[in-house]
Amino acid sequence: MEKTIMPGNANFPLLSELLKNLLHMNVLILDDNKQEQLDDFEKKYCYNSVLQPMFTGDYLRSFHETLEERCICCLEDPLGTRIYLFRLEGKTVLLHPFGIPCEIETPFKHL
Repeated sequence: MEKTIMPGNANFPLLSELLKNLLHMNVLILDDNKQEQLDDFEKKYCYNSVLQPMFTGDYLRSFHETLEERCICCLEDPLGTRIYLFRLEGKTVLLHPFGIPCEIETPFKHL
């Protein structure tokens, strides 16, 4: 029997695991505690607020407020580090590369 996914029925834990495994990026789904989540993101991953203003809690909060449903946006710092944001069923999903170990095989791995 086929199961139809209707709007409003997104399984965010499953979506998070799927994106994490397919894209090799961390997934942060903003909830009612987004103020604390974004401040925590800034503390962990914004190394310099002058060079990376787009990774600060204040910037991400204001950007989050203007993000439209089903629109994927990319924020990039001067060194090319990117985070992606999109909104689905009223929740904002933030994809970022921080904390995912590199799994690329190189000839120098065993040196």
